[in-house]
Amino acid sequence: AYYKKHAQLGGGNNSFLGFELPDYYKNYENGTVKVKIKKKGNELKFTATGTEIGMDGKKVKIEATVKSTSVDIKVKN
Repeated sequence: AYYKKHAQLGGGNNSFLGFELPDYYKNYENGTVKVKIKKKGNELKFTATGTEIGMDGKKVKIEATVKSTSVDIKVKN
């Protein structure tokens, strides 16, 4: 929604530049979430690290790459 919303309405006007993750998601009881925005503003990358230990003995991690027309999610466990 942020990407498509006009800047006058608090959006990115076809860009992810300026997107801010709400504080609640940055560090909460089930883990942490970080966001990186590509310099051109055409892609977001969310990395969520949970508190649970996965099958590989490490904390469960999910990476989501968000573009204007797609979302790619990978679970690293």
